[in-house]
Amino acid sequence: MEKFFKSFNFNNRATLRLFYHLFKTDKNWVQNREINPSIIEKLKNTSPHELHLTEEFFRYQEILEEENYSYVFFHAPYHPIALSKIKNLTSVHRKLDSLTHNKFIDLTDLLHDDKYFADGIHTNYKATDLIHKNLLEHIKP
Repeated sequence: MEKFFKSFNFNNRATLRLFYHLFKTDKNWVQNREINPSIIEKLKNTSPHELHLTEEFFRYQEILEEENYSYVFFHAPYHPIALSKIKNLTSVHRKLDSLTHNKFIDLTDLLHDDKYFADGIHTNYKATDLIHKNLLEHIKP
């Protein structure tokens, strides 16, 4: 059985978000929102930055390897403006691809429409089917 883990989200936050999404009805959670113009303006004014692999990534990968999991890491979509602010994305993705022995999928530029984002780095529920469909295309036998 394949398991998916977001490459920059390693603890049980993913599970907690899943339960929240399934059992809560409020709309305050980030994944239920659509990006608003003030966030877009803030993104435009954000300085360029670099991504870094954390020790958490290496610990998580080590656990997966030790437990003999079959895994695929993926980098989830970013809003296009947020994506344009990252200076070293290509080199980080090359490194991830190498470190994971080609078990890395880059989805950062999969979505281009504001309606799929809650903010610059979080997609909303409208993006779920598109992301899952794309992941399945990458791992189909």
